[in-house]
Amino acid sequence: VSRMAGRLRTLSTSASPCSACSDVPQSFWLNGEAPAPGFGLNNLPFGVFSIKNGAAKSTEKKSKRICTRLGDTIVDLSVLAQNGHLPETLASDRLNGFLAAGRSVWSETRQRLQDLLVQERGDNSMREVMHRLDEVDLHLPFQVSAFSDFYASPFHARVRQFPAWWHQPLGYNGRANSVIVSGQPVRRPMGQFLNEHNEPVFEASRAIDFEMEMGIVVGGPGNALGDRLSLEGANDHIFGYTLLNDWSARDIQGWEMAPLGPFLAKSFATSISPWIVTADALEAFRIEGAAQDPKPLPYLRHEGGSIPSLDISLETWIKPEGEESQVVCKSNFKHVYWSAAQLIAYHSSNGCPLQAGDLLGTGTISGPDDFARGCMAEWRRTGQMLGDRGFLLDNDIVTMRGLCSTPTVPYKISFGECSAQLLPAKP
Repeated sequence: VSRMAGRLRTLSTSASPCSACSDVPQSFWLNGEAPAPGFGLNNLPFGVFSIKNGAAKSTEKKSKRICTRLGDTIVDLSVLAQNGHLPETLASDRLNGFLAAGRSVWSETRQRLQDLLVQERGDNSMREVMHRLDEVDLHLPFQVSAFSDFYASPFHARVRQFPAWWHQPLGYNGRANSVIVSGQPVRRPMGQFLNEHNEPVFEASRAIDFEMEMGIVVGGPGNALGDRLSLEGANDHIFGYTLLNDWSARDIQGWEMAPLGPFLAKSFATSISPWIVTADALEAFRIEGAAQDPKPLPYLRHEGGSIPSLDISLETWIKPEGEESQVVCKSNFKHVYWSAAQLIAYHSSNGCPLQAGDLLGTGTISGPDDFARGCMAEWRRTGQMLGDRGFLLDNDIVTMRGLCSTPTVPYKISFGECSAQLLPAKP
């Protein structure tokens, strides 16, 4: 049964040619096997790909193109756009034009794409736009115009309590040009910090940390300089969500931070997953978050006192060099105190212009349990350690995953992975 919820539609397994465990049409199964759930017709995230050198279709043009993912198949949306099936803005090498188109275009495109994929019955009508996942490279899906990172989990914020934190989202402006896609390695940074003798030195950081976050991808027409976006209209500027790792050099951060906050400790790299899961795809996983106390001022106050949130399970894995990967923390997006709409309304409340392609980080998403600490800096409080290490070691691989899964919804939504290897510092 398909249903309409405003402009949204959900395809259940009984409405489409899907198996009981997958909302992926059988014509998109590889080797006759149903793919792992999470990238079905109810997800259809957006990304950018190119054909790998040496792949079966490597004679094709190597240009970057916009795509979606269905199971383990990449669907080339640029070809569908060139053929008139989808908006022309998708015939591009980046998503920025489509991000600027606005919510009505996003939702209509999603429905049209679902229709096209459901109609596929194994004939050759869609073969030219289909590629195996293992035959492509995935790229940064959009040009990040600006990056701001918030501090939105109270369980992480216990590290430093500021009275203003409970009244407004706190954050800082980061570096857009050091946002990289999953799979691109990160170099241990050089920087200034205090050594064991309490003397400033310029050396390779000894305290590289991950931060498990989500990124909010801003879209729609932006506000002009001096204008504000209202809380009520902020949702129309949320295109979707992506996994985000805000790499941090804690020793550099501790030395440089007072009084203006982090600078070089954060600007060396921020990793995001290659897939943007749309806000429409997450409709079935919306939940009511915790009540905010004290109540925010009216310009940030949701009706009813509680905030709209999402049930997204998050986890981080670390693979030390020569060892097996192991999970080191599990948390959930629902632990974010400030809603995505509040972050957008607050960011623009002084007249700061937001535009399509802006990226907002939630800040570390820690939960109330000891195993839900979303960064290694918090482990010292809980006694959690990975061997005798304090922070990340050279050649560690850090991988973050996100999944929406609940018994009341007959399908799952995956965010894929955000993964990177930490390389040694350059001498």
